[in-house]
Amino acid sequence: MERFFLQNSSAWLALQPRRKELWMLFKTIFRSMQLAAIMMAFLFLLSACGRETPQEIPISHDVYVWQRQWTPALKEALAVAGPWISTWHVLGAEIGRRGQLFPVDINSMAVAQTGKPVVLVIRINGQLLGWEPEPIIKASLALVENWRKSGVPVVGLEIDHDCATSRLPEYAKLLGQLRQAMARQDLSLVITALPAWLGAPALPNLLGQVDEAVLQVHSVSNPRHGLFDPEQAGAWVKEFSAISPVRFRVALPTYGSRIAWDAGGRVLAVESEVPMGLAGSRTQELGVKPEAVGALLDTWRHHILPGFTGVAWFRLPTSDDQRAWSLNTWKVVMEGRKLMPKFTAVAVPGEYTGLFDVFVANESDLDGPVPKEIHIMSTQKCGAADALGAYYIVQSQQEVQFHLAKPTTLRAHHRSIIGWVRCTNNEVKVNVYP
Repeated sequence: MERFFLQNSSAWLALQPRRKELWMLFKTIFRSMQLAAIMMAFLFLLSACGRETPQEIPISHDVYVWQRQWTPALKEALAVAGPWISTWHVLGAEIGRRGQLFPVDINSMAVAQTGKPVVLVIRINGQLLGWEPEPIIKASLALVENWRKSGVPVVGLEIDHDCATSRLPEYAKLLGQLRQAMARQDLSLVITALPAWLGAPALPNLLGQVDEAVLQVHSVSNPRHGLFDPEQAGAWVKEFSAISPVRFRVALPTYGSRIAWDAGGRVLAVESEVPMGLAGSRTQELGVKPEAVGALLDTWRHHILPGFTGVAWFRLPTSDDQRAWSLNTWKVVMEGRKLMPKFTAVAVPGEYTGLFDVFVANESDLDGPVPKEIHIMSTQKCGAADALGAYYIVQSQQEVQFHLAKPTTLRAHHRSIIGWVRCTNNEVKVNVYP
């Protein structure tokens, strides 16, 4: 027994160094696993950071001042919008079908006081009969000189010409000569480009004559799509970006128009900021939804387009331009804010007992369509009522309903009277149904 114990004790003692080695190996493996876990966690955090939403690309904003009448409302809009924009594109003159020049009498002081640079725009009639470069060049540069003398900081000259695709080579020659004449004027040469030119063999050479282009993606073509189709506009911009050798902006709309069509669906006339008295069964109001334009801008904030330098808005909204967005709405879209119109309705007691004027109000920063129905309810009889503007009356014994007859937009922070009601008591309840 003693012999057995001594033999096993010797074996046990012989195993001690080996057990120590195994323990050290175990601790080494454990520490390695801890380190590996820490490294994996660190790599996971790095990959998570990599999956974060990429930083938004800031968009530069220019705007067209296209009004021919420089009203107090336009002067006010210039002062308000000046801090929001980079450059004014100001209509300075039009060249008629027969080559005659029609200058626009601008308010030089109002422009200069904003402190923002100006691109002078000359619009050439799309039906210009013949090209005579010398008079056009001479008149354009004389206008630039006059504006500069009056204190307007002109940094560029823009030609807006809806040129037929077949005449692009002639147009390119004019632009080449104009650029040569501008060589010592410290001016950028800009043109308005049309989607209809995409795919034309002469387009690259045309763009090679200028410093910058503004691609116009709003127009009157298909009434079902209104003035602006965001999906089509996005496709045009991508195509233009792929072929343009120069930097470019995209002209986006802030306005609506009333269109007159003939029996064949062709456009006869367009009424926008200037009333033309269009009426009849073949007229239609076309507008642009701020939300649709804002969604397109969001795609450009997250995807870099080669050559794209920003937006040139058409046109500067004013308080007396009823077909343009309000300045508030325009600013909301430029800033990329996500808002919804917020409408309320109130019945305001009038001069006599039981008489109420009914108002609808837009309490948001976004222009929007007015509610479809507004109901005025009373615990007693409402005997008389009348609707104004876009609403008509549906009446029962104790309720008067104002129903929308035609789509109508109410500007941000505005209210409009839609009618009146007379009830036998002085308390009514108002419900709004969007």
